[in-house]
Amino acid sequence: MTLVGPNLTIAYQIPNHQGPERPRTSGHWTQIILGYPLEGFPMNLSPLLSRFAPALGVVLLSIAPAQAQVSLVLKHPENQATQTETEVKLQQTMTIMGQEIQTSSDQTILTRQANGQRRADGNLPVEATIEAVKGTAIIQGMTISFDSEKPDAEADPRFKPITDSMKMIVGISYTLVFDQTGKVVAVEGTEKALEKASQTSPELAEAAKARFSADKIKQTANDQFGRFPEAPVRPGETWTRKEVQELGMGQTFTYEKTYEYVGPVEKDGKTLDKINVKVSSLNYSQDPNAGGPAKVTKNDLKIDSSEGTLLFDRNEGRVVEGTEKQHITGSLTLEVMGQSIDAGLDLTIEEHSNIKPVK
Repeated sequence: MTLVGPNLTIAYQIPNHQGPERPRTSGHWTQIILGYPLEGFPMNLSPLLSRFAPALGVVLLSIAPAQAQVSLVLKHPENQATQTETEVKLQQTMTIMGQEIQTSSDQTILTRQANGQRRADGNLPVEATIEAVKGTAIIQGMTISFDSEKPDAEADPRFKPITDSMKMIVGISYTLVFDQTGKVVAVEGTEKALEKASQTSPELAEAAKARFSADKIKQTANDQFGRFPEAPVRPGETWTRKEVQELGMGQTFTYEKTYEYVGPVEKDGKTLDKINVKVSSLNYSQDPNAGGPAKVTKNDLKIDSSEGTLLFDRNEGRVVEGTEKQHITGSLTLEVMGQSIDAGLDLTIEEHSNIKPVK
């Protein structure tokens, strides 16, 4: 079983480089927005793999039998724990007034999910804990690194708000409560995350308040645990879903995804079910009441390409591995301090996740 945590997005301003080798942007500051997806298990996962091909055989004057149907049923066993390692790579180019602003990041997040015992009402509590965070980001040629296993490593003071945010999320936990149908009906313990954030800075506390919303966590979790159809499927069958990804600062991506059951595959001595995932469209939106110096007033962002795969273990009743790659392009119109600014965006997101049982 895997859980989803919120993304934590920190808006941080870095003085423009003053050297002759790099042009300056207008004004005195360049706004940098970094998103840290704290996903114990990402929703979108996977490089696209080939469709299932049945074994070849000689057939004379006969009709091949129908492929067997399978049920992709999630299981929530009591007193079981899993650990999820998720790596997320981002490559972004924002073009403003002819100048390209390039940023990239590579981060790995380790989370633990521990199932408890069912309560008297039949509900199951599952505690999710962020155990470790490691990452590197490159922003206009400047490098930011963080490793929670080396918390005392000296960091560039210009990036302290960012490294502080990553330190803050390590050790945060909350509990999802599942009913007997497998639906998340409550989220408990998020106030601990808010209390921890309040001890850092007002900006981080405000960002954490938006990101550790129990309602948003519940919605995201139910999106993820509701991906598979209730009816059995056979190789080649597809189904479509809409899913929402919170980006922080009132921003969301709403995806339309097509899932395809490919069939059984062998990996590491196990028979697993392969499901392809492809994003067919997306819609970007921003809450007009959200904070932050920049508002997106218009956009035509679209999916240029998308590929993904899930590997599902029917015996254990959970996804054990997933990968995803998305390429998003388009234009934005930003409103900053009353000025309208046109910008272009080229964003590539790659994710890889492994989930394994632990004691």
